[in-house]
Amino acid sequence: MKSVNSSFWLYVLGVYILLQFLWWAWMLIDLNQQVHILEVNFYSQIENPTSAQAPTDDFVQRKIAMIIGEGSVFILLLALGFIQVKRALKKELEAAKKQRNFLLSVTHELNSPIAGVQLNLETILNRKLDTETRNQLLKNALQQNSRLKNLVENILTSTRLEENVLQLNLQPNNISELLQNITGDFKSASEAIDISNVQPEICALIDPLAFESVIKNILENAIKYNQKNSPIIITTKTEKGAVFIDIKDQGIGITNEEQQKVFARFFRIQNEETRTTKGTGLGLYIVKQLTELMGGEVFLSSKINEGSTFTIKLKTDDK
Repeated sequence: MKSVNSSFWLYVLGVYILLQFLWWAWMLIDLNQQVHILEVNFYSQIENPTSAQAPTDDFVQRKIAMIIGEGSVFILLLALGFIQVKRALKKELEAAKKQRNFLLSVTHELNSPIAGVQLNLETILNRKLDTETRNQLLKNALQQNSRLKNLVENILTSTRLEENVLQLNLQPNNISELLQNITGDFKSASEAIDISNVQPEICALIDPLAFESVIKNILENAIKYNQKNSPIIITTKTEKGAVFIDIKDQGIGITNEEQQKVFARFFRIQNEETRTTKGTGLGLYIVKQLTELMGGEVFLSSKINEGSTFTIKLKTDDK
């Protein structure tokens, strides 16, 4: 559920203040009339003690007590209203800051593969190269293009998720085959991804494209922070009508505090080891949202300097 913005709370607070002032004005006018009646009765009693009724100020005192009580409640609610507005404004400022950082990151992320593709193609056009070198440059250009495509897909997916317009087609699929195909796309890192513990012929209720996006984003995250020459291990198992997929790296790890935030949109781990690492802060957000849309869950276990394990739990059928 999206949080209510500060404009809404300002509107509610303004309406409440207006209604309170109208109520106070009516109460003060009524109180003034009652005081006037008491004064008339008082002087009437002085002039004709036998005919005038004895004045009483109980009613006026009750009115005054009511105004004081209502005023106290008004001040309390006004203070709470300002606190709520302040909180909403703070959230909006934080969201705006994250949005700016995201735009800066996206600009850099888009520029990098575009520049890579351009450099490889210009080299092919402007130099006389042997067939092997030319093919390698073309492969490099294709890899950069694939990286650019994945980035654009993440941005579009994130936008659709935020607007609740993404629709999935859940069907039983062989995730063992899908995992083999997905890891095959990471050619430069294929030796570091160990799928020997993936059980054959395991099926789960998924949307294939969404599942591919989930696994790719976890793998890309693991590759970024994994120790050099250390394997990324993928393990699968079935238990009580569910499929569990563990993706374990041997990277820098994530603190307990940051583990509560890593699935938030635009969040990026901030420390000396990750400051220069590229990223938009969308990957793990997409992982969590797509997994839950497929009726599953995602879990994270991590220790500093030992690595992280992401576990995806999926249904085996639609029951």
